[in-house]
Amino acid sequence: MKDIKLKLIAISCIFLILGMPVYTAKVFAQDEEQVIEDKTPPSINIEKPPEKVNEPFLDIKGTTNEPVVIEVTLNSNYYGTASSTEDNSISIGITLTEGENKIVINSTDAGGNSVIKEFDVFCDSEQPQIIYNNIYELSPAYTAEQTVKGQVNKPNINIDVFVNDKNKYSGKSDSEGNFEIDIKLDKNIKIGVTDKTITVGTEEGNAWENKIKIVATDDYGRNSTIEDVITYTLCGYGSDWDVKTGKITPDVVIPEHLIQGIAQFSFPINLTYRGRSDSSEVALTSEPQLTSYGLSLSSMEEYQEELFAGSATSYWNDDYTIGYFIVNLNSWTKSKEELNNLTFIKIPVRLDVYYEYEDVNGDIVENTQRNCWTISMMVDKEIP
Repeated sequence: MKDIKLKLIAISCIFLILGMPVYTAKVFAQDEEQVIEDKTPPSINIEKPPEKVNEPFLDIKGTTNEPVVIEVTLNSNYYGTASSTEDNSISIGITLTEGENKIVINSTDAGGNSVIKEFDVFCDSEQPQIIYNNIYELSPAYTAEQTVKGQVNKPNINIDVFVNDKNKYSGKSDSEGNFEIDIKLDKNIKIGVTDKTITVGTEEGNAWENKIKIVATDDYGRNSTIEDVITYTLCGYGSDWDVKTGKITPDVVIPEHLIQGIAQFSFPINLTYRGRSDSSEVALTSEPQLTSYGLSLSSMEEYQEELFAGSATSYWNDDYTIGYFIVNLNSWTKSKEELNNLTFIKIPVRLDVYYEYEDVNGDIVENTQRNCWTISMMVDKEIP
């Protein structure tokens, strides 16, 4: 600026010497406009969402000290963009996925400054559902102790099993939703012999209905319920006749005989009357019959019932008190590997004894006694 003034004075002097008019001029130097760069990030206050929700819709709310543009990322995927309102409020609606959700909120102001907020939210919006249960497989049950098994659609679900709406047995589903809960059946509700739902022969007072209810409940109180019935019964009834069986022959089964369908076993049997009537007034009316008794689907896994055809050849003395059974086994239809892994063969059998006696009124009464037991035979192991 000083240099400019000196130059103007010099020029004015020259003009005066030459007799030329001189004009006075003022020169102002204007400062350059300064641009201030905004490096201050916005102040963002986001309300922390709950860590676990039971609905898929989540509303993210918050405030900011200046206008911002918000970019939302859900589980590493771009979800959407929104802007703060005129009063610098933030409201973002997000539809969560089932399970873990990682939410990233990137708020950027006009100067390009960003603030990132991250949240983890677990979404559990599914109602608990009982996918499978084995109640129908347990009937008829010949022992009071049973195991209720099943699967629900989620892990860590509370499982309650009620027996006749009275006794409760509890557990939890595992990481894959499976559960196993031990229960005990009771004898409170009797079933008569005329009830057609009984799959094995019983007499009144020898079978009991057990109403089973499974309730699956999650941490939010949502639940699913399923109900069914298990028939608890004793296979066999009557005690007038003492039944004694002799040694099973052979007591070891050759695997190759099973495969070829030529395996068999036999045993002797003796019947002795022990009832209250005079034994001279009691008589067996026909040959006692050996057959199988109905297993529950669950019990079938423990037996090889399919090997027994359901009948046997028998030989008896004249009054049917001494006999001999020969049982031909069916061919083995499963894999040879399964047979090699088998240690024992277990076959459920039932003996029906038919007899009559004269009661105190002189009337002839026909009756049946039923005995059930399991025949076990070792499976011979082949030498490698």
